[in-house]
Amino acid sequence: MDIMRHAKDMATSIIANQTETTQKIEEGRLDSVARTVRKKTRTIGPTTQIKVGVHNPAIIINEKEPGGIEELVVISPSKNFSVIIESGGTTKLNKTWTQLSGISAQAIDIAAFTDPDGSYILNIKDYRWQENITLTLKSTSGSILFSQVYANWYAYGV
Repeated sequence: MDIMRHAKDMATSIIANQTETTQKIEEGRLDSVARTVRKKTRTIGPTTQIKVGVHNPAIIINEKEPGGIEELVVISPSKNFSVIIESGGTTKLNKTWTQLSGISAQAIDIAAFTDPDGSYILNIKDYRWQENITLTLKSTSGSILFSQVYANWYAYGV
C-alpha cells in the first residue's frame, strides 16, 4: 500500500503548510498561539503582452505576505533587461540578464542563457521571502516586448 502511505504523507504536508505557530507576549507571559495560514498559489502567463522600457518597468509579482517563487521564466528577444527584487524594504537583487548569465553556471536557482533561436532566457526557481516582495522587469536600453513571461509563486495569508 505505497499509494496510501504517499497520500497520507501528502495530506500531512498540506496540513503543515496551513498551520503556523507564533509566539504572543501577553501580560509578561510568552505563549504559543496556533493560527491557520493559507497558502495561496498564483500564476501569470505565459504571456507576450508585457512591454517594458527604461522608464516604464513592469511589476510581475507584488505580495505583502511571506512566500516563495516556484518558477519565473522570462523569454526576451533582447538581453537588455534587468530583474529587480525588493523585499523587506531592501533591494535583494538588481541584475541585468548579462550579469545573471555570468553567475548562472554556479547558481542552481538561476539560469540565464540563449536558446538556439537566439532568444534570451532567464529562469529563477525556489526563491523564498519572509516579509513582502516586489519583482520588477525593466529595460536597460530602449523598449522590449517580451516573447514570454511566466511566473508561478505562492504567498501565505491568514
